[in-house]
Amino acid sequence: MIDAIRIESKASILGQKADPLGVVVSITDPYWSVALQSGWAAVLPLTFHDATRPAQFRELFGGHHKRVLLEFVSRWLAEKESFTLYVHCDYGISRSSAVAVALSEQLQIPMESWDGDGSVLSPNAHVLAVMRGDALGVHAVPRARRKGWRDVLDRLLSIGQTD
Repeated sequence: MIDAIRIESKASILGQKADPLGVVVSITDPYWSVALQSGWAAVLPLTFHDATRPAQFRELFGGHHKRVLLEFVSRWLAEKESFTLYVHCDYGISRSSAVAVALSEQLQIPMESWDGDGSVLSPNAHVLAVMRGDALGVHAVPRARRKGWRDVLDRLLSIGQTD
């Protein structure tokens, strides 16, 4: 069970002591990474640009990012009794808030706090659309019955899909 979803900036996550019950989604631009302190339960690095439409040399958030993210979260939902999900990007405003808002909606989990350079969440519209299943590149998932974390993954991937 996810106790809380926290949105963080890169500066705030780097300044925190590692939470052994914390699972981190670390969002950076391609070819960049963030070296978090050791001691987190798990870290999923995701790389894509903070963009809302295709452009040369830009990697948009896509269906493959969504699948990796949901598989990661689903696996932890099945394995851990409780944990806090931390989602960070550079400023904690756009990419991380889109991922956190969509996961919060899909899993019906209140967001505990947000730490960024603004006072209001400003989710990246493209990331939010892909997460909600409203954008191209999101493929339907077979509806076969599975056990464990795959059940959760199937449920999450089916949100926003039509049969």
